[in-house]
Amino acid sequence: MAANQEQSLSEDAASRSKEPDGKVTGFAAFRHRDFCLFFFAKFFAAGTYHMILVAVLYQIYDLTGDPMNVAFINLCMIVPVFGFALFTGYVADSFDRRNVLLACYSILCVGALGLSIESYLGITKLWLIYLLLTCIGTARAFQGPTTNSLIPNLVPRDIYLNAVAWNQTASKTAQICGPAAGGFLYLLGPEVVYGTAALTFFFGVASTYMIKPREAVHKRGSLDWKTLLEGVRFVFGKRILLGAIAIDLIAALMGGVQAMLPIFAKDILDVGADGAGILRSSMALGGLGAALIFTHIRVTYAGLTMVMACALYGAAVIIFSYSTSFPLSVAMLAIVGCVEVVHANVRQTLMQMATPDHLRGRVGAVSSISSSIGTEIGGFRAGTMAAFVGAVPAVAIGGLVVLLAAISMPKLFPELAKVRRLDREI
Repeated sequence: MAANQEQSLSEDAASRSKEPDGKVTGFAAFRHRDFCLFFFAKFFAAGTYHMILVAVLYQIYDLTGDPMNVAFINLCMIVPVFGFALFTGYVADSFDRRNVLLACYSILCVGALGLSIESYLGITKLWLIYLLLTCIGTARAFQGPTTNSLIPNLVPRDIYLNAVAWNQTASKTAQICGPAAGGFLYLLGPEVVYGTAALTFFFGVASTYMIKPREAVHKRGSLDWKTLLEGVRFVFGKRILLGAIAIDLIAALMGGVQAMLPIFAKDILDVGADGAGILRSSMALGGLGAALIFTHIRVTYAGLTMVMACALYGAAVIIFSYSTSFPLSVAMLAIVGCVEVVHANVRQTLMQMATPDHLRGRVGAVSSISSSIGTEIGGFRAGTMAAFVGAVPAVAIGGLVVLLAAISMPKLFPELAKVRRLDREI
């Protein structure tokens, strides 16, 4: 039976090893049934998460009127990402990734159903809401590394970049549509939002269940620090990956502008809350546009593309910081969102292609940690600097650091700058 399984896996790998010339862009990834199932499950799950976040923020503030309780919502979502960071990668590498994803969607479904029931019954115990949100945050902590490490097992190597681009398209579209859908459904009551979310997550469970396993489960290593930290050691031992994560971390730490948008909208651009919403939406739309473009192109100078995207990111942040024109500010943030997705697509593809399959989960967890830390601390960094030197210098200095880091990267990590095709061995 084991021999038959190995033969089946070999035949499956062979069938996915080549893609017809000229058919690696556009909808190439959707010619593979398993990716279609994966994509729609991911799209609806991502949009549903944003629906829940919008609804629960409204609900908690309506119940308590205390902004501190709103802060606890974000805490419930982010703490599991840090608390289970190393373990999530181990799970993604040691168990059938489809089954792990099934478990994640199932927990998300149960969490949403629990929120719907407590809202319908009028139960307003905050501890119960926070507990359910922590369950949802935990499922998402495991979902991230598992999702990214599963994609290479769904499509041929030469169209992996196309699959990543569509994966990013799903995420960005969900970021735009999810909050809008959540706000609309909230008019019918929070229980309607959560009930709809539970049905949508169940759709994710059903779609993921129909994905056929395409890789053998790797030999499960002992659960010790050596195994858990193997992804960290691999990243530091492979300078291509170290450079990719380093430049992403610097951009997140120094170039993040989202936390500063309310200040710029109110005090500098004088456009109020509506203008702040437009500024934030412009980043999402720019990212969506880039993700769609990436589905129709083939990157041939991947390393330089990543470096140039980071440089353009820093330059756009600097121009935004000094802009007093609302249209110019919107345009710069659209560029920021656009190049952020370009950088993310290339980085994610590079990391998966340069990492052995049995380590993809743990390496993905390292990347998730750096991105999460960068985003959270980056917002704190910007706010702290703004308190001392003002919002404009705080953002401008961050953009300048990102620009200088991008310029220096080919010297510090020449291996990264030399990477060309991502469908070849790295």
